[in-house]
Amino acid sequence: MERKAFSRVPCLRRASAVEEDYEATGGEYPLDDDEDGGWLATHGVPKGNANDDDNVPSMESLEIQEKRNIRPISSYFGVDDEEEIPDMEEYEESDNVEDNDVATLQHVYMVASEPDDDNILRTRTYDVSITYDKYYQTPRVWLTGYDESRMLLRPELVLDDVSQDHAHKTVTIEDHPHVSGKHASIHPCRHGAVMKKIIDVLMSNGVEPEVD
Repeated sequence: MERKAFSRVPCLRRASAVEEDYEATGGEYPLDDDEDGGWLATHGVPKGNANDDDNVPSMESLEIQEKRNIRPISSYFGVDDEEEIPDMEEYEESDNVEDNDVATLQHVYMVASEPDDDNILRTRTYDVSITYDKYYQTPRVWLTGYDESRMLLRPELVLDDVSQDHAHKTVTIEDHPHVSGKHASIHPCRHGAVMKKIIDVLMSNGVEPEVD
């Protein structure tokens, strides 16, 4: 049976942290009204009249830091970059011979420094696979999680990234039909109604659905 998959999809925050922001951002609210409930916006209008422009720092207050990822190290070999350039006539003299000229013995190298690990945002990632559920006769989504060190997450830790309204209810830990081990499975509830809504939106924009 054919299986579709997406690899290393990032998950920046845990579900509990996102849920704490819902109250401050107005929570969920319907975008339209119909008998099936319509679409829900997951983030509402923030409460209060805070102006985002007030939070934008002035360019005068910003300091541009010089990047030093690549730097010459000629000074390490005894060569001064600011040394005055001699006149060429001095080299025409017969006694202008040096047995141990540092400049001829050594070369100037360019050294690339590694980026600071503290500047790298490490996140959880997920492999997402889609199979066909014979019982519900709909596609079914499966999640395989990896922690910030790219190590496989225990299945129960995957539920940290699922809202409490759905964990152990519409998202459960089950055996994957094509991959060994336990995986988080998203139940295909109301799949038909959601797909119909998506197709209606596509057709309203002039897109003709096709069956491959």
